[in-house]
Amino acid sequence: MASISHGLLMALPHSLRHRFSSLDKYTREITVRQLDARHLSKVQRRQFLHDHLADIQAAVLVIVVCRYLEDGIKAAEGAVNIARSFDVDGFTVGSTDFSEGSRDIAAWKRVHSKLVLLLGEYQIDQFAAGRYPWDYVANMLRVLLDAQMD
Repeated sequence: MASISHGLLMALPHSLRHRFSSLDKYTREITVRQLDARHLSKVQRRQFLHDHLADIQAAVLVIVVCRYLEDGIKAAEGAVNIARSFDVDGFTVGSTDFSEGSRDIAAWKRVHSKLVLLLGEYQIDQFAAGRYPWDYVANMLRVLLDAQMD
């Protein structure tokens, strides 16, 4: 069964795709654990997972990749600034260029910008409080389960 997050994952560059390939499974596991902690019946849990798991997995993937790129861009720009302080215009690591105006860093920024837009457009950003997938799932469950209770 193809999921939304699988499609998003396939749209990422290979290096990111490989890094986040097991996130769907992990997100499912922590979602089930958090649902169990709320003492839902098996029927309620199964129905909730059927109705919401793909969306939760997609949201977690977008948030995690966005944060990963955010951290990577800051680190790359910091490394470029440090190199510049030593009068070095830039450097390469493998095939990645770290310099002012680097195409590699610019590409990361473009992907990050698209993900930020996606977060806002689909109102996923409201679930991004915290730092870990566990937090994002908890935020989503709070909203989704509260909506079911109303």
